[in-house]
Amino acid sequence: MARTMLRALAAAFVAIGTLLWLWLILSAIMISSDAMGEGLAFGFAFIATLAFFIFTVPAGVLVYREKWLPFALVLAVVSPLAAIVLI
Repeated sequence: MARTMLRALAAAFVAIGTLLWLWLILSAIMISSDAMGEGLAFGFAFIATLAFFIFTVPAGVLVYREKWLPFALVLAVVSPLAAIVLI
């Protein structure tokens, strides 16, 4: 029962991290108005994508591994926190 709840919590954090990543990418691309702003926006989008692939993707894979569930939960919690820091 507890494992199922932890798995659901980790999956929810993975979903939140994915939605925050998409929001960061879209807002970074839509905000850019000139050449310098566009360069900064794409750099910001690159950092957001890097954080997404470091934290969210492995957490999404490890959620379904029983042995790695606590590590997946930590990665899944760090992902939205990293997105909030980038905001």
